[in-house]
Amino acid sequence: MLSVPRVDAGSQRMLRRLLRGFGDVTVIPRGSPVPSWEPTRLNARFGGRVEDQVRYHLDRAGQVPLRPDIIWKVGGTAAAVIDAKYKAEKPAGYPDADLCQLLAYCTILGLPVGHLVYARGNASPARHVVRQSGIEICCHAIDLSQPPDQLIGQMNDLAGLVTAPAAASCRYPV
Repeated sequence: MLSVPRVDAGSQRMLRRLLRGFGDVTVIPRGSPVPSWEPTRLNARFGGRVEDQVRYHLDRAGQVPLRPDIIWKVGGTAAAVIDAKYKAEKPAGYPDADLCQLLAYCTILGLPVGHLVYARGNASPARHVVRQSGIEICCHAIDLSQPPDQLIGQMNDLAGLVTAPAAASCRYPV
């Protein structure tokens, strides 16, 4: 990123600081096994694991495939699901098909809350509680026009909301 033209001075400083912090990190050669990881008091807060584009099936016969964008797992168990939409929401709010898709993900994973993430458009963040199941679908809108440090802040806030162990709800009004 430091070689990309027009990166502002603040972002360049942040990138150089990151490079210094990763000075002792070595690249794992392609095809080598991934080293094992053991939690310690210094790294236990990083104990979850992200899985992306894992294939599941909606039905028992395995004929209706589902592929959530991101699943946050803790101790091998799904703790959160995120579906990122690479489109702005429609003028009247978030598309119904996207909400139904996330409901299917939450159902098969046994999760009470799921997250839809869009580029910011006209709609405000929203929460929908599904009748009969109580599953909450949280719709987030990320403002991609912000400077890198503010965009990273938005992503950190979203990650904190999604991964917080005590997060029982997305805290948006119904």
